[in-house]
Amino acid sequence: MGQPPDRRGEIVTHIEILKSQLRRFKWLPERYLQAIREIEMIQPGLESDNMRAALELLPGLCAGGMAVLAGPIGCGKTFAACVLGALTSCYVPDCKFVQARAVLKASFENQDYAKHRGLLIVDDLGREHFTDKGFGIAEWDYFFDSRYSAMQPTIVTTNLTEEEFVEKYNRRIFDRLKECAKWLVFSGSSLRKREEERI
Repeated sequence: MGQPPDRRGEIVTHIEILKSQLRRFKWLPERYLQAIREIEMIQPGLESDNMRAALELLPGLCAGGMAVLAGPIGCGKTFAACVLGALTSCYVPDCKFVQARAVLKASFENQDYAKHRGLLIVDDLGREHFTDKGFGIAEWDYFFDSRYSAMQPTIVTTNLTEEEFVEKYNRRIFDRLKECAKWLVFSGSSLRKREEERI
């Protein structure tokens, strides 16, 4: 896996990379791909404390690391994950974006996202439903352990607080993720709510 230039704090450099490499990002959801196409219009968002902290994770991801972006609904986690993913895809081949519930569903259909070679963004961990909690916990335990052991870059977003995460899954999976992934908690209120208030 390649390494990005050591310019983590240079927002302009990131914008230039995103603009010049758009053809690489077709694997992203259209909503976020469109936002990246208009990246200069939302440059202030890239200069937020949350985004700056997220961009600090880029070198680790390019080296096969894992990151968890946590925070309330609408605070920009998924957009940040997509920007990180887009930048990482310039150095890491074969990138995918998948909803957390699809990861569990795939296990019933002989698909194994844990073995995907390349970057994987898992969105909305915690919103998936499983009737057999033991099965769901075992699958996520296997998934995170496999990704970490194989040094495959992984970005996870979740609305869960640390306490909610432990309650939904268990302490072992939480401790494992805290050990093997950079855990970034987004601060601030919902961007969606603030946009509605302006309207």
